[in-house]
Amino acid sequence: VDGLGAKSVARAERFIALVDGHLVPRGFELRPPRDPDLRGSHVSLFHPDALAVDQALINEESVIPDFRPPNLLRFGFAPIYLRFADVDEAVARTVRVVDGGGIDRWRDAKPVVS
Repeated sequence: VDGLGAKSVARAERFIALVDGHLVPRGFELRPPRDPDLRGSHVSLFHPDALAVDQALINEESVIPDFRPPNLLRFGFAPIYLRFADVDEAVARTVRVVDGGGIDRWRDAKPVVS
């Protein structure tokens, strides 16, 4: 893995560790392979209210995951401009959304089709 690839893997690995510690207890499940050679630079998370989480993150926390129907959120790790602090903050903002009632506020959201 080249320098940028290694940075992407490192950020995704940090995200996965934070997911295990902070988001799994809140109903999230890791869905990609844990092996970075099989995963690529994206990490997908299952949540039964993924669309509501997606909309709350976008509208309340300025985090833009990629919603994949019916219940996946996908996060990308572009190493050129994404820092470890950004990874930490994305997980912290997701915790705030879930703990702060964002799912209930956005449960009736409709996915935007482009």
